[in-house]
Amino acid sequence: MAMGEKRRDFIYVDDVNDFHLLCMADPRTDGKVFNIGSGKNYSVNKIYKMISELLNIHMLPMYKPDLPYEAEVGLSDISEAKN
Repeated sequence: MAMGEKRRDFIYVDDVNDFHLLCMADPRTDGKVFNIGSGKNYSVNKIYKMISELLNIHMLPMYKPDLPYEAEVGLSDISEAKN
């Protein structure tokens, strides 16, 4: 796979915080485990490009070697959290 083309499920941190607050107030979540994500995945290059454009930064990304056993594609199964 080309550098920066691994795909990840990115989520805004405040969305995770909001979910935690909902769980604290809802007894239906007691004892359950949830995967939280956006339900979409994007390449690291795509996210880098979006942020670069927003910040008007014109730098080439710096790539590092893959971590051992790093997944090429990550996508959260958020079906339980949607219920």
